[in-house]
Amino acid sequence: MTDGNDKSQLIDEIIDSFPEADDLPESARAMYLLGKKYDEADGVERDYSKAAEFYRLAAEQGYAESQNAYGWCFVVGKGVNKDLYEAVRWFRAAAKQGDMRAQYNLAMCYEEGHGITVNAEKAFEWHLKAAMQGDDRAQLHVGWSYQVGNGVKKNKYEAFRWLSKAAAQGNAQALSDIGYCYFKGIGVKRDKFAAFEYYKQGAENGSASAAYNVGCCFRHGDGVARDKQKAIEWYEKAAALGDTDAMLSLGKMYESGDGKDLGKAYGWYKKAYDSGEKLSVFALNKKKFRSVIDGK
Repeated sequence: MTDGNDKSQLIDEIIDSFPEADDLPESARAMYLLGKKYDEADGVERDYSKAAEFYRLAAEQGYAESQNAYGWCFVVGKGVNKDLYEAVRWFRAAAKQGDMRAQYNLAMCYEEGHGITVNAEKAFEWHLKAAMQGDDRAQLHVGWSYQVGNGVKKNKYEAFRWLSKAAAQGNAQALSDIGYCYFKGIGVKRDKFAAFEYYKQGAENGSASAAYNVGCCFRHGDGVARDKQKAIEWYEKAAALGDTDAMLSLGKMYESGDGKDLGKAYGWYKKAYDSGEKLSVFALNKKKFRSVIDGK
């Protein structure tokens, strides 16, 4: 724990660590960083209530980064009661000052109706502002908006351009989506070899859908030599990340063909069902699995 003198010393140290700036009081920057220290348990005992209070003090002085942080406290109920309307108020204050993260957060509120009425046009507007500053998540959403015409006129070429920007920053979902664009020829010339490479990069960065698609490429020989064992390995990686399509594919592969194993097939169908994939119920009810069920 820290007493009042320790806090004052912390504030003085934080102020001294910053370069001079005329646009905001030094105390606002200090309050924000002190809040961050309590938020992240950096040199002090974690205390979300104190973090929120220091974020508020800085936010009320107009410090954009702290306005965004304070807004997020209201989203998750960290040090304050959850209040999505308050979250939107603070996100908007920071976003109007050009804070990239706040612009993204405000866009998501408009997109999902958190604390404000759903507005696809406003969501796109704020996603675009954040995307133009380099936020890869916002670039992904701008790409999606152009893909389906949500809040903006549909444009597959603009969709590909923005997804490419997010992918270039290593965004796993964007890498997977760019792979799909190449696979289907959406906004770019069809190229299954390029699709496989993007799928693989996305999978290596943690995308479940990309891992599933790598498995499909190996299974069907799209952009890479057909390899059943590698297909199973990648499906299993995707399944471990919760991809139910991969679970169904594993069930189908073990249900028939080389390496047939009804026990494993049933196991994967059951796992898909338990994960919310209701289509697997048709597979689970097949007569061929009766012996597996009876044997349990």
